[in-house]
Amino acid sequence: MERPRAVIYFGVDQQFRGKVLAGGGHAVVNCTSFSQLRSALLSHLEVDAILIGDDDDSKLNEAINFFRSETNAPVVLFEQYFCHDETLPFDLVIPAFTAPHDWLTAIQELIERNRALKAMSARKEVD
Repeated sequence: MERPRAVIYFGVDQQFRGKVLAGGGHAVVNCTSFSQLRSALLSHLEVDAILIGDDDDSKLNEAINFFRSETNAPVVLFEQYFCHDETLPFDLVIPAFTAPHDWLTAIQELIERNRALKAMSARKEVD
């Protein structure tokens, strides 16, 4: 049996994305601080994605650096107010006003691709 897709939403979820994600079969952990995020990453060994909104643009660079230093899970940005800095290494950017069904599908596809790559890598290590 396949485990549920586990995601961490970093920041204040003003758009109720967590509820949409949970309704789509994701286990969602909401973190509003870096210390909560670190604890969540330590307790959820197999996080499938980290999600963040751009409601606090000043923390995006710090957040992405933190994510990349703590996990290899894909990082998804929900654009809300700002056009993101193209140099920041997000794995997926969800434009503002994207329908929930569309962004949920895009996140699920990203997670499935990432899981498939991990599985291929694990098989190569065994061979």
